[in-house]
Amino acid sequence: MDMSDCESRYSDTRVLIVGIGNLLMGDDGFGPEVIMALEKESLKENIELRDMGIAGITTATELEDYDIVIFVDAMNVDEEPGSLRMIKIDVEEISPEEALNLSRFSIHELSLETVLKLSKAIGTLPEEVYILGCQPENLDVGHDLTPKVRNAIPKAIREIQNLVEKRAYGL
Repeated sequence: MDMSDCESRYSDTRVLIVGIGNLLMGDDGFGPEVIMALEKESLKENIELRDMGIAGITTATELEDYDIVIFVDAMNVDEEPGSLRMIKIDVEEISPEEALNLSRFSIHELSLETVLKLSKAIGTLPEEVYILGCQPENLDVGHDLTPKVRNAIPKAIREIQNLVEKRAYGL
């Protein structure tokens, strides 16, 4: 495969990077803050950024146009605040049947797990789904990101860029 084949493959890979979280809840705003930082980067045309705030039902319906989806969120990774962990979701293990019983959820109470199950149930879940989680330190209302979590943003951007390049080029 020559370089032009690699470039063509890269540009054909549609990537969505989704920031999830609440900017008014301290470190829970990590996902949206990463999206804001990525908006200042020079990204390829095949990469789309979205700040989904708190994941809702519409997220599940908007995934089908992408080959790779990376969710960025504050999550417990059982490490020091600001630590990152990239997790590949085993799409085959997601049970769409579980998502069909959504009557007990309101639109605002859908977890990322439920969004993924619903997306699988309605046939919009891409083959490759990742979650980049950052260990929060403070989730109190009305606070900005803590310094440790804010300092993780450049590392998160590098991890995302490395993953996208690796996956898009089939490495």
